[in-house]
Amino acid sequence: MRYRVETQEAVALVEGGRTGRPAVDTLRPGEIISAWMNVLPVGEVESGRADADVDCLFYVVSGLARAVVGARECAGAAGDSFVVLADEAYSVSNAGNSELRVLEMQLSRRLARLEGYPDTCSDGGPTRRNEE
Repeated sequence: MRYRVETQEAVALVEGGRTGRPAVDTLRPGEIISAWMNVLPVGEVESGRADADVDCLFYVVSGLARAVVGARECAGAAGDSFVVLADEAYSVSNAGNSELRVLEMQLSRRLARLEGYPDTCSDGGPTRRNEE
């Protein structure tokens, strides 16, 4: 299931996370074009492609995620984030035993590319495993 989230609600979800690491510059919420909450039951996969003129920042709100972005694969838990750059294909799957909630924020494309975003998703697995 996927539903739209208001920009201020998205910022509040990120700021209210247990890690205290904001996924976007919350002082400039105007950078967020749109925000969506993706809710995936156990074993479900969501896939797509970022539009040509936006970068997508995914923030794991709860659960365990496995993401494939282009040729890169990584795992994340609550508080982790990963980036899908403009026109890049991706898939996100629920890798845990409970519902996965991932906030997707579509942002204006940055010339700085990946280096301009916090990306805590790791191919070695999430550092926080207390969500399950």
